[in-house]
Formats: sequence, structure tokens, C-alpha cells
Amino acid sequence: MNEKQCFNLINKYIFPKTNLIHGDSQKERLPDIYSQDKKIGIEVTYSELTIDHLQTKLFEYCTKDNVTLHMCKDKRNEYDNIKEFKFILQRNIRLAEVEEEAHLFRIVELNGELAGIMPIENARKVDYSSDIFKERLFDKLEKLQKGNYNGVKQVYFCVSSAFRAKDMYEVEQFINIYKEAKEQEAEKTFFKGVILVFYDAMYFYDNITNEIQKIKSL
Repeated sequence: MNEKQCFNLINKYIFPKTNLIHGDSQKERLPDIYSQDKKIGIEVTYSELTIDHLQTKLFEYCTKDNVTLHMCKDKRNEYDNIKEFKFILQRNIRLAEVEEEAHLFRIVELNGELAGIMPIENARKVDYSSDIFKERLFDKLEKLQKGNYNGVKQVYFCVSSAFRAKDMYEVEQFINIYKEAKEQEAEKTFFKGVILVFYDAMYFYDNITNEIQKIKSL
């Protein structure tokens, strides 16, 4: 879900009686979405990199006329340095039976030429999504504590993800990260709640009720 799609869903299902506006303003210290009366704000972020997007970019580079297989592998190796994937690679390197499995992308060769590019299987696992969720949360939390969203009275944290929750337990994994962060930052300004917009459903957690609500199946 992109930011505009999140705005439409939040406007319809979370705050239907509130006149929401889409479009942040650094000058006025407003988050991505805010109410006209400035009482409510929602900062939107994404919980993971899109592995498919990275795969497409690498494939486009590798299939250029002047790019050799060696150059393709060098470019592939650069993707291994993306910090969001490093913990996956560290685990994969330990388990790798062949050198090609110790990279974010495996280069498939046929007769010495490029035949395909495949991401490592566990790049899409839930622990990847939850790990990135934590990173995004603390990134936005730092901005909150710096006063970047002081243009509104209450700020909610919204995460859009291509993750598909199989059951409530997996949703709770994200909420538990949020709760742990709230406890760690108990003496600092914190978000009023979190909105999860997954591939197949939308969830809302409010600090006051301490309950997770499934708002909508998408």
C-alpha cells in the first residue's frame, strides 16, 4: 500500500468522522496525514524493502549489452551491504553449502551466461518484516521526540507492509515490538497508537484500550 492508499483506508475505517488531510509539512511540523483541526496526526512508513523491486533493478542492470556476468556479480555483491538484509545474510552464510547461497541474490548461469536472478528464500520471512518494523519505528520515534510532528496534538504511527498475516499471533509480534519500545521510552514522548496496513488486512492498536482491533479485511 502506498501513502495515498493508507490515507484513504484510515480516513474511511479509523477516523471516518474526522476531516483528514494528506500531505506533510516540515515547516509546520505536520506528519504525513493530519486532521484539519490539528488534533490528530498519522505518520506513515513502510516495514520492509521491496525485494522484488531490488531484483528488477539488478536484472535490468545485468541484461544491459555492455554488462558482463562478472560485472553483474559485482553489482549483486553491492546489494549484500544493504543493512536491512545483513542479519539474513549472516545466517545464510553460516548455512550456505555453495558460495552462491551466501548472497542476497543468487545468479543463475547457463553455458556461462546469465539465465536468471533469484532472491534467497528467507528474504520474505516474517522475522525480516518485524525486524524492519522495529527499525522504522525507532526512526520515526526519534523524529517525534525531536518535535518534527509538534504541529498536531496526538500522533499515531502507521505501517504499510506487503506482509500477509496468517493469524493473530503474527500481528501480535508487531504490536509486542511496539509495546516494548513504549516501555523503553517510558519517560519520553510516544505515539498514541499504531495502525498496521498489511497486504490482506488492517489492524489498529490504541495505547489506552491496550487492544488490537482488526478493522478491515482487504
